[in-house]
Amino acid sequence: MNIPLVTEKQILNYCGVKNYQKGKEFLSKHTFYILYKEWMTLKAVCEGTAAPSYSVKVIFDEAGIVYSSCTCYRSNFGPCKHIAGLLSKWHTEPSSFPDRKQLGTKFKKTRKLELIHLLEKIVDLYPELGNKYTPFMGQA
Repeated sequence: MNIPLVTEKQILNYCGVKNYQKGKEFLSKHTFYILYKEWMTLKAVCEGTAAPSYSVKVIFDEAGIVYSSCTCYRSNFGPCKHIAGLLSKWHTEPSSFPDRKQLGTKFKKTRKLELIHLLEKIVDLYPELGNKYTPFMGQA
């Protein structure tokens, strides 16, 4: 089963006009550090504003979007700009979402400084990882 592609109209209906527009703007100014698909789910880590980064997820069935979540505060009230941005990215660049199993191959092709930056963002999102992997992170 494949994740269905979404139209701009579906994103607009799901996220609302304001968040749809903010999501498009977010895509032009900010970064999704990790993008991948796993079964019927799109997952991403993106640059944050109130926090260093946010974890974003959209779950689909054959008919369309079933559920979405983001770790930002605004998503407590419905789909946020990060969800709209993720859906817009899926709409315009579905090939930028590797299968979960392909992430290792993608990371092998990534420059060292980019990987370090990515690890820093992940530790910002999950601080407990910084304590667990302190020697790995180059700290005493």
